Amino acid sequence: GLGAASKWISLYAGAGLAALFFYSLWMRWQEYRVAADAGKAGIEEAEALRIRRHFPRNVIVTLLWCVLFFIVIPAGIYIASYIPYLNVTGAGHDLRDVWQNQINMFNYHSRLVDDHFFQSPWYQWPIIWKPMWFYQNTYLAPGWMGSIATMGNPAVWWPGLIAIAALLLRAARRRAAEPLCLFAAIGFLAQYLPWVLVPRSMFIYHYFASVPFIIFAVVYYIKKRYIGRPDGKKRVLIYLGVVLFLFLWFYPIMSGLPIPSWMGRTMRWMPTWYFTY
Repeated sequence: GLGAASKWISLYAGAGLAALFFYSLWMRWQEYRVAADAGKAGIEEAEALRIRRHFPRNVIVTLLWCVLFFIVIPAGIYIASYIPYLNVTGAGHDLRDVWQNQINMFNYHSRLVDDHFFQSPWYQWPIIWKPMWFYQNTYLAPGWMGSIATMGNPAVWWPGLIAIAALLLRAARRRAAEPLCLFAAIGFLAQYLPWVLVPRSMFIYHYFASVPFIIFAVVYYIKKRYIGRPDGKKRVLIYLGVVLFLFLWFYPIMSGLPIPSWMGRTMRWMPTWYFTY
């Protein structure tokens, strides 16, 4: 509710939570089916009886609580965020207008036809094809520059793209996916896939909500491949060192910190990285 009151992208997260919930419900239903034939499935009769007895009631109770906590209460919080608006005296500030605002916002974003130099479609974001340039400091001495641009850390985003692709394949191929694998896969898809359907111009910062899940994917494969190996810790520390180095290296163009122009030019790894001059 608080997230949606700030930015509608939180509704994507709600869809991801719903997917995780119904997957969990499906797994419990599978247990219920197996428990119907306890002897054949090798389940103790007492455990099978407990599952058969409690499953129907638990499903109904859980669904009702979910309606309360994931629909009613968030909707109430979202409407409550309009209290300052509703407190304005005069016509045009009642609940009907709140509803009309939602329609107007949706129509604006779904029908907007525009063009922007820094627009970037969804398939360019993971490779950091076009960072968005917000600010150029024009008051510095010759030979110095200052910029603010939004982009990702290449040492996180590029390996993360490979990791999330491998993780999605792993989750799709396994009948019962591992919890972290499933969480990262559904979380990423919930935040990323909706943008594929958006017709308006978009920008690289729309990908930021997906980044925590590509980090989960990277951590997942680090844990699988390197933790426990004799040289695993050394490899992980080297990778984290590269991540930290690139964060510090690109920090000036993400913060507006003045730097020598030659240093800024070394940060232009792609011709579409326009934040240097």
